[in-house]
Amino acid sequence: MKAQLQWLIGGVVLLLVGIFVLVNPTTVLKVAVIGFGLYTMIEALYALVMSFSFRSVGGVFTFNAVRSLLSLVIGLLVVYFAATSSGASVAGWTVYLIAIWLLVSAIGEIVEIQALRKAGFDMFSASNAIVSIVLALIMFLFPVVVNNAIFITVGIFLILIAIGLIVWGVRMMMFEKRLKDEFKVSETEWEEKS
Repeated sequence: MKAQLQWLIGGVVLLLVGIFVLVNPTTVLKVAVIGFGLYTMIEALYALVMSFSFRSVGGVFTFNAVRSLLSLVIGLLVVYFAATSSGASVAGWTVYLIAIWLLVSAIGEIVEIQALRKAGFDMFSASNAIVSIVLALIMFLFPVVVNNAIFITVGIFLILIAIGLIVWGVRMMMFEKRLKDEFKVSETEWEEKS
């Protein structure tokens, strides 16, 4: 398939997805929340297994194991409630669960960074943890705004990317046509060269 056609098809698909996100955010929310819950569970299980390699560090092992178990519980709750609740009620409690997960993860990251620094590894920064804490606070303080803003932003962003892809595909088709006309190449000759 020609790249121009791929851009056009990709643009149309993204445009439809963007419109769907704006028109039907509750369905998208349920799917996204279930995806987040599954990711959280997988990440928590992986972190729990990895924390056993830090058993000799003591406090870090214990804290990382507790953090992983909390993340696993949050992931299980998210998947359960998303699968059994209506879209509107999912939006209400999801923001809080994600905010709690962000705080737990950020605190865990800070503890791990401090332990690594004590062990002589000072190349790690807590900037990700600080961003997670700020996002969690925003989610706790403004849950309705966060819910509304996420889907409006994602929907608009997808539509803008889609328009860009469609325009790019059309421009590349026009460019290809101009090259064929300029060099007086037939369609079959062009296909053989490209």
